[in-house]
Amino acid sequence: MTELLMIAFGSIFVSNFVFARFLGICPFLGVSKKVETAVGMGLAVTFVMALASGITYGVQRLLVQFRIEVLQTLTFILVIAVLVQFVEMVIRKTSPILYQALGIYLPLITTNCAVMGVALINVNENYTFIKSVNNGIAAAMGFTLAIVLFAGIRERLDKAEVPKSLAGFPIALVTAGLISLAFLGFNGFNLNQLFNYNPAATVATETAEKMLLAEAFRLNPVVMSVIVLSVLGALFGIGLAIAAKKLAVASDPRVDEVEPLLPGANCGACGYPGCRGLAEAIVGGQAPITACPVNKDPSPIAQVMGVESEQSVGKIAKVRCLGGKAESTDRFIYMGIQDCAAAHGLAGGAKGCGFGCLGLGSCVHACPFGAITMNGNGLPEIDAAICTGCGICVGACPRDLFILGREGDPITVLCRSFAKGPEVRKVCKVGCIGCGICVKNCPVEAIVLKDNLAEIDHDRCTGCGICVEKCPMKTIKGTITQAKEA
Repeated sequence: MTELLMIAFGSIFVSNFVFARFLGICPFLGVSKKVETAVGMGLAVTFVMALASGITYGVQRLLVQFRIEVLQTLTFILVIAVLVQFVEMVIRKTSPILYQALGIYLPLITTNCAVMGVALINVNENYTFIKSVNNGIAAAMGFTLAIVLFAGIRERLDKAEVPKSLAGFPIALVTAGLISLAFLGFNGFNLNQLFNYNPAATVATETAEKMLLAEAFRLNPVVMSVIVLSVLGALFGIGLAIAAKKLAVASDPRVDEVEPLLPGANCGACGYPGCRGLAEAIVGGQAPITACPVNKDPSPIAQVMGVESEQSVGKIAKVRCLGGKAESTDRFIYMGIQDCAAAHGLAGGAKGCGFGCLGLGSCVHACPFGAITMNGNGLPEIDAAICTGCGICVGACPRDLFILGREGDPITVLCRSFAKGPEVRKVCKVGCIGCGICVKNCPVEAIVLKDNLAEIDHDRCTGCGICVEKCPMKTIKGTITQAKEA
């Protein structure tokens, strides 16, 4: 009992999976905006971790007996994926509201490294079945503690006056770092002394594993690998089939008609757990037929739903930066990880302009449709014919340079700098200097100057192009759609 308490205390506080081991960061950041959803995610992860710890213990013993430990990672992933599918069925059956709130992050538990991490730790520490399950539950409790604590703080931060440069994820990451430092204080605990535990007095009770198969099978790991994976796959498949039947949720037949009419990308840009989740929301009246930003023609969905087709305004991603290698300066040579977020985290990035594109192509890797490429000047280019307006690139850019503009909006200010004019001129040849010439010359007063940056009201803009011609830095770009009045 004492050793179980030590393992639990260590997993919850001393070696917390989020604040000490830095595992499970994706759901930690993605589902920590509200305490209610954080609690739901914590309970789901707890269920998966506890079952995964117990099942992977048995699977590991099986692999050891057959001498095919090389399949450890593959079989563990299979176990976790099956458990997540089962948890998704249970939550969808018992709590539809929580199912919708968790959204795309629920199936992402499959790729939560914390679940795989606890299974591997159990193996490396040579835990027994009881210790493995105990460690799994404790690790999940630590994860739940971290995400709920962080969600409570983020709810307070949303109401606080945070500097614009720190608003959103930056202040959240700073807060997470401070909490992580606080959890370092638990490293000072002497667990053996705290629980009056003497490891030397512990008598090993486990004996060496006996081989169960004939020598011929032991000498042919390829055959055993195929047999074990086939048997596990069949058992898990049968189990999921039975669970799907028992936990089936009665659904409107129109859901099966709407789902094929959606793109099938499962990008999550709509905010629902994949295209199936959006189809259910549309049929249930919780989402409009135009909720999918990727789908350009909602008329087939409108026909299924028996409503009039709404006019869907197409959107396209735009990059608010023209300062490439030729137009902007660098403060130093960056030789780190080729990722914009990593570069931005290192002293604000190498670029002289603290608001400009870092040119490392994180947006290119994030785009699921291949609509973004990097040009020779170190700037991203968007193929309008391919771009679906899903908005994933918007979240991938650490400097908030991407916006989703309407396809009919011809004029755009391609700059994101809030610096004053003289500062902009020192580091960029094409940045907005806040001169206000465009504001003065706009005949329909569609442009305002805010924080040294011009902003265009596209509902009022007529596309006359005067601002494009008058801009001294050539920061405003676009297609002139209407002749200027004499």
